[in-house]
Amino acid sequence: MKSILYAFLLVFALLAIPSFAVVSADDDWDDETDTVAVDSTTLQASLLEMPNAFSPNGDGINDTYHVKKYQNITEFRALIFNRWGHCLYSWTDIDGSWDGTFNGSPVKDGVYFVRVRAKGGDGKTYDIKKDVNILRKNNPISDESYEQ
Repeated sequence: MKSILYAFLLVFALLAIPSFAVVSADDDWDDETDTVAVDSTTLQASLLEMPNAFSPNGDGINDTYHVKKYQNITEFRALIFNRWGHCLYSWTDIDGSWDGTFNGSPVKDGVYFVRVRAKGGDGKTYDIKKDVNILRKNNPISDESYEQ
């Protein structure tokens, strides 16, 4: 009976509750109880998303390249490369970021590449390879300058 109760509660917890403890009474239903604590990081689904552009122009909006969304990531490493494969920057703190510079000087506008390797608490591995566009120039489109 105990094993059926454990199985039911485990399935319920995996589907509905990211963190839980299982408490059950023995077959005699007396005052003795067993408690099993489960690490919630192994139950919560992981998520990792990286943007494809940023604008390090000092306007306070998208001035650094950083993780767009994440959840339950236990290991993380990101590397930024130029078009010739030279590594310009790397970081291992998921809350870290790249400011669009190399050796203290701004890099040119254009396409760069990011490689992210990460692991989620649920065991999922991430190997993200994508281009990153740097757009510093402010080119607003007004009604006057837009030609149809």
